[in-house]
Amino acid sequence: MKLLPQLAAQTGAVVVSGYAKRVEGGFELFFHRAEGDINSKDLDEATAAMNQEVEYCVRQVPEQYQWEYRRFSRRPEGEAAFYK
Repeated sequence: MKLLPQLAAQTGAVVVSGYAKRVEGGFELFFHRAEGDINSKDLDEATAAMNQEVEYCVRQVPEQYQWEYRRFSRRPEGEAAFYK
């Protein structure tokens, strides 16, 4: 997933991550200004920063993360499968 970092680098836009926390009666929404090199023109730096943002959101309420979503199903050549 590289579209977001590419757009951020091209436009200089402020990137905001967010998540919804399930609570009784609905959801609470949280937003966080992305930190790090998410606007970097270096795609590796920018995608690493984006992944850190995803990790930040997951760590806030890990019990509510959709763990069956296989975000890292494609691995670099020679690396072990992330999901067994």
